[in-house]
Amino acid sequence: IRDPLLRARLGEAAEGRVRSNFDHMASIGQLKQLFQQEWQAAE
Repeated sequence: IRDPLLRARLGEAAEGRVRSNFDHMASIGQLKQLFQQEWQAAE
């Protein structure tokens, strides 16, 4: 994309989507819960 304003606008929009859809703290919590469930099931 050669237009710097368009490139900046699209980049900011993409970053916003990534940050809203891929929250690392939520993912860590989900993984923790999954491991705990599997560990308890194995006991």
